[in-house]
Amino acid sequence: MPVRTSAATTGRQPSLDGIACRTSLDNRPIVPSISPTGIDEVDDGLGETELPLVSFALLGYNQEKYTHAAVEAALAQDYPRLEIILSDDCSTDRTFDIMRETVAGYSGPHRIVLNRNASNQKTGGHMNVIHRIARAELLIVAACDDISLPTRVSRIVEMWLKTGRRAGLIHSSCDSIDDSGGRQGKLDCPCLAVLRSAEETAQTNAYVIGATSAYSRQIFRLFGDLNSDVMHEDCAATFRSLLAGLPIEYIDEPLVLYRNLVGSSGFYQGSGGHLSAPQRLTFLQRAKIDYQQKLRDLQKIPNAAAARIAEKRLHYFEAALRFESGIPGLREILHFSRRAGVAGVARLMVKRLLNRMRDAA
Repeated sequence: MPVRTSAATTGRQPSLDGIACRTSLDNRPIVPSISPTGIDEVDDGLGETELPLVSFALLGYNQEKYTHAAVEAALAQDYPRLEIILSDDCSTDRTFDIMRETVAGYSGPHRIVLNRNASNQKTGGHMNVIHRIARAELLIVAACDDISLPTRVSRIVEMWLKTGRRAGLIHSSCDSIDDSGGRQGKLDCPCLAVLRSAEETAQTNAYVIGATSAYSRQIFRLFGDLNSDVMHEDCAATFRSLLAGLPIEYIDEPLVLYRNLVGSSGFYQGSGGHLSAPQRLTFLQRAKIDYQQKLRDLQKIPNAAAARIAEKRLHYFEAALRFESGIPGLREILHFSRRAGVAGVARLMVKRLLNRMRDAA
């Protein structure tokens, strides 16, 4: 189905909390094309035996090298009732142009919606935008540097329906590929053993491989927007799902070609396993933001045990950030010991010394 725009869409562009939404065909405001069934709402009114409308969101930011292949993979999905959202986070390269060019002649069955944020929203903010645009209850996400295999949506929907549409998060394994697309082998979720409770997830900051994930939009309705500075949306969604008592389901089958060690997935790869000082600082800042998000979500659905754990972990990362700038004074050490625990502070002191030795090597 082609991308459609209304002949009457002139004047100011509509916005989602100040974020412009427009088609990439002629820069006019988005008017989503009509679905094959003519149904255009979150509650599609279908019976339990019929296939639900699904939203597939492809998020891009400065990924022009990979965008065409990612869009083609989205268009090749074999699921029949699909809304494809191509959304660019105000890239400075041709990512958005390539999205537009790739679908310009599209006449297939899927509804196409294109969006370009007027300013860079980063990961958390971009996910909030997608939540507002998406019309289906099940939201499948993908990044412009990865490739979704043709059966990805169908397999995820099959699992979702098996749960009675109750699952809060569905994820899968993936095949790792290099920059040029060469296969490197299967990757499984590294945190399967601790995806059992909000308390365990609070302790470990457990996550799924975000590139393989699908979310029920219930986790947005229950908790609201993500903090705009959140970079690990998969950590936030994992915690939210468990906190709300919504099942997390795993498909042990590669449904994505995951471009490992490229972009954000390669950021934390250090030389010989050692992160540089700037990498450590970024990691700690992002971890601190993860726990600030958890504590905010715990205000929506209280869990005393998870809150105690999350608060202590937040203090640990605050202390770790302080240790990155130098050994704190005695008063600060006592303060951090009360909040993050004596063992945690002792561990940070040892890490500080080891990191400085490795940095100098």
